[in-house]
Amino acid sequence: MKRILFSFIILSTIGCRLTKTDDINTLSYKNTLKDTLIFEKFDFELHKNNYKGYDIEDEISLNGYYKLLEGGSFTAGNGLEEIYYIVIPPSPAFYTIQYDYYKKGNLKSKGKFAGLDSGLAIGSWEYYDESGKLIKEVNEDAKFKFWTFAKILEILHNERVINLRTGKNRDPEKFRVYFDEAEELLHCEIFKKQLSDKVETYWEYIFDCKTGKYTRCEYERYTKKMNEIPNLPILKKSKEYQEQLKETPYKTFQGKTYKF
Repeated sequence: MKRILFSFIILSTIGCRLTKTDDINTLSYKNTLKDTLIFEKFDFELHKNNYKGYDIEDEISLNGYYKLLEGGSFTAGNGLEEIYYIVIPPSPAFYTIQYDYYKKGNLKSKGKFAGLDSGLAIGSWEYYDESGKLIKEVNEDAKFKFWTFAKILEILHNERVINLRTGKNRDPEKFRVYFDEAEELLHCEIFKKQLSDKVETYWEYIFDCKTGKYTRCEYERYTKKMNEIPNLPILKKSKEYQEQLKETPYKTFQGKTYKF
């Protein structure tokens, strides 16, 4: 089920800040899920009965999820290839947890994904044999080299674009993260402000895993409902427009070439 999104993205210089993170104050916020016992083994009977006793989440973005008694929610899958639970801990957690199982319901692996809808594995993943013995641990943060996901969250919290105490901007539509494996760049897009019912602004952070530096840029983009409309013009303060300027910074008027 692990999915890593790959995308080649050019660094824009418009409105960017280059920063080195040698001195980051370590924060001790812990986002823990108390009721994890029900996920230590897959409950086929409960799954068959459509999780009777658990309320269905009313949020559209959580379609197919059930509410946990302590807060948070979960969904389940029981197919030919995969048997799993995906758990969203209560706010202010900025991650999801995935539990995978063998055909008899014994735990096969468990670990975390960055954000609520990224598929980007982070932290320590544990793998078990069918008897329940731990056989392997994988540090998924190792691919980030200079970074860990916790360290990145601390930076975003310190710069006040998210809040690790309240869960501000943790929703999937406001917090997006993906890793460009080829370029070794970790991208975070965080909602900033809604300008109208059509346009909003957001921050894009790009963490360079080769240098330990990061950039921050501000862009505009269409809101989710506008993205359903085809052939929208490119916003002049969008990332796409700025990248076009970078590729073709000159135009011709009355036989003369101008930079714009």
